Amino acid sequence: MHEYTITALEPQKNSKRRYNLYLDGEFKCGITEDSVAVFRLKAGQTLTESKLREIMDTTETQIAFDKCLNLLGKSMKTTKQIKEYLQQKGFGDRVSQNVINKLKEYKYIDDQAYAVAFVSQFKTCKGAFRIRQELMLKGIKKEIIDEALSDIDENEKVENAFNLAKKAVKGKQIDQKQLIKVNRHLLSRGFDFETVNVVLNRLKTENGFSDDEKE
Repeated sequence: MHEYTITALEPQKNSKRRYNLYLDGEFKCGITEDSVAVFRLKAGQTLTESKLREIMDTTETQIAFDKCLNLLGKSMKTTKQIKEYLQQKGFGDRVSQNVINKLKEYKYIDDQAYAVAFVSQFKTCKGAFRIRQELMLKGIKKEIIDEALSDIDENEKVENAFNLAKKAVKGKQIDQKQLIKVNRHLLSRGFDFETVNVVLNRLKTENGFSDDEKE
């Protein structure tokens, strides 16, 4: 098995936490300060092919992990979103999985917590069907979505839809044309037909509208 000799470890000018690794007199790659410490690297040390690969994987994992922390500092992400982000940045499957495992271990990504937070944020302006679709696109599993949506009871669902309906017709006369618009609006927001019908009937009752009235 081929072995390499570390001929130099030089701090990078633009990053105090990164080092340039030279093997057999030639530049090999940049590695992190953590990798230098973990593997106790120093000039004159010999490395096997497998050990060099392990060092490079560790370095890539740390770099990818740090990038993900910066991303997560802006907003919560799902496992799927993190995986796609790492792919876009050019990290391989092995490194990506190492990073995802590490992020899960430290609870930096948690699909269940994400789903609960998403439902809490959008339940007043989106119906369960719309929320379910959006969470599925973000890679959340069906059982996790079901559990998160189960916290919305029927009364809350109707109230949320009714509040949206009131905003849609504010200052306008309730007639058949407006009711059709409200129906389309609520359905487009992902509310189910039963909830929409309850809201429309409530609008009619509160505004003294009769189905016999003409536009």
